[in-house]
Amino acid sequence: MSELSLKHKIVGPLADIIESFIHFKRSQGNKYIIEENTLYRFSLFSTRYNLPEKVITKDLLIDWFKRRPTEKAITQRSRRSTTYVFLCFAIDYGYKVDLPDLPRPPIKKYIPYIFTKEEMNRFFTACDCIDPYHGTHRHEIIPVVFRLIYGCGLRASEAAALKLDDVDLKHEIITIHEPKNGRDRYVPMSLTVQCR
Repeated sequence: MSELSLKHKIVGPLADIIESFIHFKRSQGNKYIIEENTLYRFSLFSTRYNLPEKVITKDLLIDWFKRRPTEKAITQRSRRSTTYVFLCFAIDYGYKVDLPDLPRPPIKKYIPYIFTKEEMNRFFTACDCIDPYHGTHRHEIIPVVFRLIYGCGLRASEAAALKLDDVDLKHEIITIHEPKNGRDRYVPMSLTVQCR
């Protein structure tokens, strides 16, 4: 699939503007995979409504923004956010968008926990003491993976997706492919990781 091609066939009265928006976002270097899935579902949803030309009605948006029975609040927020960015684009291209007044979902205040040096030492000691399990190398992998996450600031999913070719021991660089923002990045290995 080329960088600008669409995985889904966008349908309905908003197909052209949705496709234009996705192509626009990808031309800026964004992967826009999850967002394309969201807007594809929005295009299917829009076929239930009799939309006038270049108009996105309030009743469509109210129904679309409602939380689904099995949907997590964070998924609903992500769906709303993606749709709002698209709607701003549509307005710029001459669409009349009747935005509903929606209550802002409550956001829980996140309080990070800072581990002490002693706690981190105990954690890595526990990683180093994992018993071998027949048919796996987990006792060798787990200590390295957690040191990569800790020493290089990787997300767990990034560390789990690493391949041998991504680790350049000579130049002490790790290449992270397709991270959260969709752009590859290079991460220097800390001394603690190199010594491992």
